[in-house]
Amino acid sequence: MFKQFKLVLISCLLVGLVGCHTVSHSKNTQGTLTSKSIAPIILVPGTNGRATDFDAFIKNIGAFYNYTPHVLRLIVHPDHQLSYLDKPLPITTTRPFIVIAFEDSSEDGTLTQSAWLHTALTAIHTDYDYSNFAAVGYSNGGLVLTHLLEQYPQSPFKMTDLITIATPFNDLSLVDNGESAFIDHPPLVTETLSFLIAHQQTLPPELNYLNITGDVAANHLSDQVVPVNSALSGRLIYRNIANYREKIFIGPQYSHQHILSDSLVQQALMSYIDDETKTDTN
Repeated sequence: MFKQFKLVLISCLLVGLVGCHTVSHSKNTQGTLTSKSIAPIILVPGTNGRATDFDAFIKNIGAFYNYTPHVLRLIVHPDHQLSYLDKPLPITTTRPFIVIAFEDSSEDGTLTQSAWLHTALTAIHTDYDYSNFAAVGYSNGGLVLTHLLEQYPQSPFKMTDLITIATPFNDLSLVDNGESAFIDHPPLVTETLSFLIAHQQTLPPELNYLNITGDVAANHLSDQVVPVNSALSGRLIYRNIANYREKIFIGPQYSHQHILSDSLVQQALMSYIDDETKTDTN
């Protein structure tokens, strides 16, 4: 197994019911971004998501880090045409947020949505000459990003960092996912998870990945929608990448509906993207 996962697993065992996370529960008033990267952060919403779903998320991050990020929101239509909600990004922008939503964001269409996402990213690469980017996928948006990595390994752009939040890699059944932590596999590997595992050989080995989920009742069950073990099944897909980490946020404020709007979750993912030393740890 990869070294980073071993270290995180040991931390999980030490903190027990407190959860596998290293985020402080104190409320900070301001943070600092240290990375000099100009690469964009791609945001992909979940089922029935809209291009405006990340508006509050972006505003909160701007307030915490004391800057006003540039934002580009767009919608991909089934015919691969793009509709933009904002003016083009300035040439001099640094770390802009680019929200990519789909006209058809139905629950069963994540594989097709990955093709639309590829169209959008190709257009962004052409328009702005971005070669690298970080990506955040909420719920089924994490499935779309995983399909993208697996189905389009020869793309002209490179995902360097991936963060998924409450992504149901093994679907939504509590019975299928079990009530206790697993190492090898959940009680039942669903068709969704099986497909993703079967195509894992095309994942970029140098990828850095943070897998975030919520546990509302501190019983390793779910965020009221996605089972904890379903989200953590991402470890079975991404087992051979450079850096894999998990964070379980415990408490009712980390329900599926609210986890994306929590300030500690927002700070955790930005800190991960901003950490240029994470691949130097052995």
